[in-house]
Amino acid sequence: MNRVLKRGHQLLDLFLQKPWRGLALIFALQIFGWGILVTFFMPIPYFDIMFHSFVGRSHNFWGGFFHHPPLAFTLAHWLNFGEVLLVYPHNIAAQLFVIATYMGVYYMALAVLNNKRDALVSVLLLIPLGVYQGAPITDFNYGYLQGLNHNVLQYPLWIFIPLVTLYATRPLSEKARQSFWWLVLGVLLGIGCWTKISIGLLYGTVLAWTLIDREARQHYKTAHPYLAMIVFLLIGANPLFYGILNWQHMAQYVVDKARDDGASFDHIGEVAVIVASMVSVAIVARGISLRTRLTYPFARLTRRGSFFLLFITFMPFAVILVGSVLWSPPLFSWTLPMYALWGIVLVAIMRATWRAYTPHVILLAAALLLLKPVYYYPLAHGFYPKRDNHWVIAEKIMHEWNTQTHNAPLGVVYGNNGDLAAVVSLYGGGGLPLDHLAENELEKGALVVFHDGDRRQNRFHQVIKDLQVSEQSMKIDEFPHVIYYAILPPANSKNS
Repeated sequence: MNRVLKRGHQLLDLFLQKPWRGLALIFALQIFGWGILVTFFMPIPYFDIMFHSFVGRSHNFWGGFFHHPPLAFTLAHWLNFGEVLLVYPHNIAAQLFVIATYMGVYYMALAVLNNKRDALVSVLLLIPLGVYQGAPITDFNYGYLQGLNHNVLQYPLWIFIPLVTLYATRPLSEKARQSFWWLVLGVLLGIGCWTKISIGLLYGTVLAWTLIDREARQHYKTAHPYLAMIVFLLIGANPLFYGILNWQHMAQYVVDKARDDGASFDHIGEVAVIVASMVSVAIVARGISLRTRLTYPFARLTRRGSFFLLFITFMPFAVILVGSVLWSPPLFSWTLPMYALWGIVLVAIMRATWRAYTPHVILLAAALLLLKPVYYYPLAHGFYPKRDNHWVIAEKIMHEWNTQTHNAPLGVVYGNNGDLAAVVSLYGGGGLPLDHLAENELEKGALVVFHDGDRRQNRFHQVIKDLQVSEQSMKIDEFPHVIYYAILPPANSKNS
């Protein structure tokens, strides 16, 4: 046993002695587990992958805002390579953004902690949060990946913008190419406007810090911040214009989305509990430090560095908590880009004189969590060997439609637009599925389709009763649920 443990320790030490090896291991596991393998446990892709494919198929994503800036829709259009929907490219592209986030965290930790091993552990400690693997910390059965959506596009920006801000606002006396970093910051801020307007939380936090911090304020006496502002406006003018023009519509969308997706004040509780836990750990750790005179990295940081790290990390959450109470409860997914700095904070409150095996245990735990699709999902949901099983499912349902309507064009589809109905509608060439009756469209016929795990299934059972058609069901090997469907043939099909 001792020999096995020794060999394991040596193997893990191989990745810790040279942190780039540990990063390479994490990057590979992220791509393999959550970019490739997870596709086999997602017989129905996540809503954003499908919705972005609907918008991308219309080629009209530059003509309007669709509640968000068009960058995610543009990338979804390109990633489908002219097909209706390809899941692999979406998942792999999403992991590239996650990997970029890990790189940003590593370099931010280097800048703050000045220790390569601590920087690597700062990355590893993000993995148990689950936010970059599609499973929030409060729900380990979440089990699906978001693909390349607006939140994922923000992931690297929530670490690189603070990192570049730290570089740009170094004291003017250091002459550390601050003008260059201000221009880079302007570029990143402009790009961020194309992802999702919620990134304004980060912008406001960064702006507040530059106004509060004495060294950062000195830069406003130079031309650098104003040149960065010009670059920012040149790149981000279009989404900013639409965001300001449509702010009332977008605000109502946020409220409606939260209500329709089941957001409640429980979600506020999730964020509040996590933040409270972090603060409690910091207080306890600091108390132990004072009592035992142990050295903590926070003690080695300058007051300015500590303030920067804590302010940028927690201020967006504080704003969300206040806004949730005054306006609307959030969805957990809206906070996913905001966790990048948490690994650094956790390392900063740990004891500097680590036991020799502590980083090894953290690396092993991170690797096991990244391999979760290998051992957990086959047992929990089954393995579906066809990587295009969502098309197999849609094809079998469409076969029933074609048989009962004599190959009529697909009419109105009723069902959850983030689930089974969306795949069928994409495959059949219909529009985005509806979840309510539209009497003026029933002449086109209607396909109602959902499964026994759908959170709105009672509503769709009622839709079938209202249409006065027979409810049918089927079980497909590529899908873990029983599928319910009903077909109302088009008017011309009935007559013929």
